[in-house]
Amino acid sequence: MRKKKVEIEQVDRLFFRANTPFDRFAKTWEVINGRFPPSAFTVVGAVRAAIAKELGWNGQGRWDDKLSNLIGKDIHELDPLDFDGPFIERDGKTFVPIPQFVVKQEGGFGILRPNESKKMWVTGANVEIHPLGTGNEAKFDAIKSGFIPLEWLKNLLDLRTAKPIEKFWKASDFHQGEYQPGVFLEIGSKSSANERGFFTRQYTRLRDGVTLSLYLQGLDESAAKKRLVTPLGGEGKFATIHLRDTDDQVLPKITKLNKEDGKCRFFIYLATHYRPTTKDKINRINVLEALKEDLQLQNVEFAGSSVGKPIKIGGWDMFRNRPLQLDAFVPAGSVFFFRADESLEMEILAGSRNKVGQFTRFGFGQYLVGTW
Repeated sequence: MRKKKVEIEQVDRLFFRANTPFDRFAKTWEVINGRFPPSAFTVVGAVRAAIAKELGWNGQGRWDDKLSNLIGKDIHELDPLDFDGPFIERDGKTFVPIPQFVVKQEGGFGILRPNESKKMWVTGANVEIHPLGTGNEAKFDAIKSGFIPLEWLKNLLDLRTAKPIEKFWKASDFHQGEYQPGVFLEIGSKSSANERGFFTRQYTRLRDGVTLSLYLQGLDESAAKKRLVTPLGGEGKFATIHLRDTDDQVLPKITKLNKEDGKCRFFIYLATHYRPTTKDKINRINVLEALKEDLQLQNVEFAGSSVGKPIKIGGWDMFRNRPLQLDAFVPAGSVFFFRADESLEMEILAGSRNKVGQFTRFGFGQYLVGTW
């Protein structure tokens, strides 16, 4: 089975709801915000549903054994399919989330690294770490949400030689928001509006030259239709899915780590959102310990991190016609710095571009190894 590139082309404006609180009675006017790029749950679900319908599924109920063997038997059971992404493409270039060690400074940008001359104690993590700094006294601000071309990322995987970026792109550089006002109807009525029930939805329309793409392995050629049309996101808006054979390896990889005092230095950059594996659904997740367990690396020393605000991602269960539970994810672009014994260098590098955590077949938890 050849690897497939899945390209999604917008037919109509799309609605990817952000999972922010929304109370119909909270205010006289509410905005139902959109999210871009959409969750892998949303995009992968649309691809699977489109393939299923092309092969005879009527859009209701579970798939039969034949379909299940081709595209997975349940909402979260994708075997044999395995996706990478989604990624944003614009004019032939792939864009990835900006690493959180890139910061804004007066007159340009800086790069954060662990400051080994200082130590701090992290409450709750029970470890001493180094604070991050740019190496100069200038103040800096975090970039909350940004993207850079993939070729720029290659130059940021070794922080000893990396140079600050020149600019970054916002989500709005790839899409424009469109707003549609509406009103909530009175409960039990089909025509009477609630006087406090005004709202507006934020739709997404991709800019010229922009597509969403994924990379797919495990799809049998009998199911690999070249062109599919499917609803995507909320409101049942349509998109076209193109499946193309490809040998592309989207993400770069380094071949050696920087070393000092018998230790190699590496960082983990999350290219896609990461849901830590947990065996205990009651207690809160210690993200750092979960990450080290998911990476299957023993005796590594945590040196610091630059992590974005957790995001909650849900989805829609098309078999049971109900929303999925919201789960908290570590956002793409987050970075964790480590040290390890030199003998672990090859083992650490071998994991780069792999995926860790939960829901990896959707594309979540894809990471790169860099060095500092």
